[in-house]
Amino acid sequence: MQLIAHSAGTFAAARYAQSHGDALAHLVLFGPPNSSTHTSSVASKSMAQPSYRHVSVEDQLQSFEPKVIAAGRLDPRMFETWGAAYLATDPSSSKRQPQSVRIPGGMHTAFEALERGAPLPYDPALIATPTLVIVGDWDAVTPPAECLLLFEQFASPMKRFVVISEAGHRMHLEKSRGQLFREVNAFLEETVNAKD
Repeated sequence: MQLIAHSAGTFAAARYAQSHGDALAHLVLFGPPNSSTHTSSVASKSMAQPSYRHVSVEDQLQSFEPKVIAAGRLDPRMFETWGAAYLATDPSSSKRQPQSVRIPGGMHTAFEALERGAPLPYDPALIATPTLVIVGDWDAVTPPAECLLLFEQFASPMKRFVVISEAGHRMHLEKSRGQLFREVNAFLEETVNAKD
């Protein structure tokens, strides 16, 4: 089995790799957060967060790094298609104005916990699965330097760290997505061939 995860989704994927490494052939972590370089700008005490958030397509658009937008790295036609598919994931999206998707608040809670100095929900030193850590060089959420420090902690004897140029935290929705897909496929193919 292969696991490919993005951003806060890497928490669950890496936790699974730690607990079920024998069942996992490859682990790809795209823009993974790391606690080691977060400096806390949040109050030390835990702050109550809503259980759910309503996130519109415009909210999603505003979450791209300004540099990505200014450089024209976002494909408007692709984003429009993606936006429609995104709203379709929530049957109740059309009942709200603006239309939005109801998203569990756990991701925001997890990020804020890291900012308060909480450890990652997994230990990379206990993960020996072939691992790819990939990040955009314009990623403002999980900067390359932060991802590199995380990468160095993985115990896997077969691991790779890749930085994609002119790409942000959501490069799968940017013009860099082709390079992202090629790098992931190359890693998966290489690790398969290495075992032959």
